[in-house]
Amino acid sequence: MYLLKSIIYFPLTEMVIFGIIYICLLAYILRSSKRYIIVIPGIGMLLSFIALSLVQGSVTYYRCTGQVFAFFVAFVGMLLCYIVEKSNRRHLKRVVQLILVWLCIVQSVNLNYWLTLNHLRSEEEEKVIYDIGSELRQNHDMSKPIVFCGFYGLSSEIIELASIPKKDVRWKVYSYVYSKLHEEDYSSVYNGSRRKLPQTNINSVISWALGDQKDMQALLAKQGFSIKITEDSQIWDEVFEKLYYGRVSAYPDKEYIEEEKEYIAVYIAN
Repeated sequence: MYLLKSIIYFPLTEMVIFGIIYICLLAYILRSSKRYIIVIPGIGMLLSFIALSLVQGSVTYYRCTGQVFAFFVAFVGMLLCYIVEKSNRRHLKRVVQLILVWLCIVQSVNLNYWLTLNHLRSEEEEKVIYDIGSELRQNHDMSKPIVFCGFYGLSSEIIELASIPKKDVRWKVYSYVYSKLHEEDYSSVYNGSRRKLPQTNINSVISWALGDQKDMQALLAKQGFSIKITEDSQIWDEVFEKLYYGRVSAYPDKEYIEEEKEYIAVYIAN
């Protein structure tokens, strides 16, 4: 999965390239100096990528192993600089220095892009929470317990910015390789929903919070809205059934809040 995704996702591209460099450096060091202690930290980092997957018995998200990416890349970069510095090849030193400077610039641009996009995602969801809180405060009895139900999908603009463009050559290559490896139709992969690059970043906090009423309560509290919630499973099942069978309106449509005698239901499904 990591090798395949490295075709389109820069952090993994960088990781795979530095992994190849490390293997080359490993062979060189073991052949020339026999100083095993230098390469042991890198081996440990590489093993950490798959250790959690082996324990769990399944492929883990990048967030579970991605913390090691930066340390591994930095370690390999340091090792490369150390070996090149000891050599007498002045031109090689300059080339390596230029590549590392260029890489730092690309990393900075990439990191700032995702931070900015995540900020836009946060602002979008803050507005949704504020809209819901304002509607509850103005038109409903806030003394009643509230139950939230549904799913919030980020705007298509945000999702598209977090995805690789369909016309990008890398996406065409990825779709072709993926379709061959998994024996799927190329067009279904190419036109599918796998273009979003990060797995756990640029995801909806509201959708995550809808899994626990207390989290929705906390999000509204941050916007200055104090509410009571109910965790009565019978009420939640009743509310979910109405949403599932399309018997009610849901945010952002009008009348997405339904007030009953004992509780208030807020339906979110965009």
